Amino acid sequence: MVYLRDPLSVQYDPQARLVIRLAIEQHTKRAKNQRLVPYVRVRVDNPIGESLVRDEGGLSRAERAFQRALYHDQRIHKPRKNSPGEWSMKVDWDPAPPLPGLHRNVRITLYRDTEGRRHVDRKRKRDRWTGNVTLQSGGIGSPKQRFPA
Repeated sequence: MVYLRDPLSVQYDPQARLVIRLAIEQHTKRAKNQRLVPYVRVRVDNPIGESLVRDEGGLSRAERAFQRALYHDQRIHKPRKNSPGEWSMKVDWDPAPPLPGLHRNVRITLYRDTEGRRHVDRKRKRDRWTGNVTLQSGGIGSPKQRFPA
């Protein structure tokens, strides 16, 4: 069965491509100067008219869609054999905003895929994306769909 992408995730694709390009540039700059931060900080807005319902992973619908758009980029390695991505990504969300309509910051750090593999191997299974269902999210029609349309 083919799953459809969430339309909100598709809307975030241009921003996600830009953020990943900036994170790659930051990784390159940091290789030359270790005093630079290893991440880029991004602000994700939560629409005012939308209730601030959070999924099991603690993300709102807009935040989850933005994160899915980041992982959809071809430069990011996926846990599949047919995934050619050369970068691994770490996504760190700041604390959730207390009211609807407020933004939430996220830090995006990229690593070469070999660096990312070594990092994941050091994590406990419950902290890995592949081992924790609450960290996963699927598209429309997927059993892991978090926000039904």
